[in-house]
Amino acid sequence: MKVRTLRRLKWVSGVVWIWSWYTMYLEIFRWKHVTPTLRFNPGPPLQGMRPRPGLPLIGVYLASALAPLTFLTTVIMDRAHPTDAVSLQCPARVGAPAAASRWASRRAWFCSSATKRRTAAL
Repeated sequence: MKVRTLRRLKWVSGVVWIWSWYTMYLEIFRWKHVTPTLRFNPGPPLQGMRPRPGLPLIGVYLASALAPLTFLTTVIMDRAHPTDAVSLQCPARVGAPAAASRWASRRAWFCSSATKRRTAAL
């Protein structure tokens, strides 16, 4: 998985996690559609209708369960396969051929100077 995709997925799942848990808090304590044990609380029965949770509430249930798992999985994947900025900007380092463009010489200079800086720091 690409680093940029992994980073976006981490941010999106983190935002969805916060949003879903805040919405679940509102469902439990303010709107009282859900009990503190996370059961659906239908309220007073209506004549001739069986109360059921709607799609927004089902979505909040799913998001509050899946978003933390997605976030933690992306964080673990990111920690397991660390990448440095040099390998991201130097295509020759990761095995891909350098693109033929007017920036190829500047990219080559950056990659060689970054390698020199990194070896000098060691």
